[in-house]
Amino acid sequence: MRKRVYHFSLHTVFDAPMVDVQFLNEEQTVRSIQRITCFSKYMVRKVDTSASVHFLNISSVDSWITDLADLHHYNRSFFTGEIAKSYSAITTSEEVRKYFESNLSVLLKYYIQDSMMRNRIREPLESISLEMNDKVLEIHVDIKGDVEILNSDGKLREKINALLFRRARYAGPFSITETDIPF
Repeated sequence: MRKRVYHFSLHTVFDAPMVDVQFLNEEQTVRSIQRITCFSKYMVRKVDTSASVHFLNISSVDSWITDLADLHHYNRSFFTGEIAKSYSAITTSEEVRKYFESNLSVLLKYYIQDSMMRNRIREPLESISLEMNDKVLEIHVDIKGDVEILNSDGKLREKINALLFRRARYAGPFSITETDIPF
């Protein structure tokens, strides 16, 4: 399933004069306008929401469409950058690694157990965790010894590389390491 970002706004086009009225003390200033944007922000059930409504005169439709196209190009660039930043956070954020750990551990465990069977490693594999160490993503496994065999298994490395790239957009170096128990 591909995730999407949606941006909604309401555009009202009409063929009638439109004015903006400004008040300062007792004086009012009335001026003719071609468009105006109303922005509202509100909370419903503890969810912060905002909306914009654009009113424009029919004579300004062409320039408005150009402005919307410019906004689209900006949003596309902005959100592409933000998505890239969110994925690159696997290298800097423990929370992001925990997220990917919980979402990838089943497949990682399956791939590693398959390699263990091919290489006749008879230890049980209970847990997997992800950590960064000097720009290398470490896949910690709770087996002793034998990690060199796993790291040299080309088929396993290929599967893990593909999984990390497909699911976490991570293409950097990784290694399989023993879980370091602090006691």
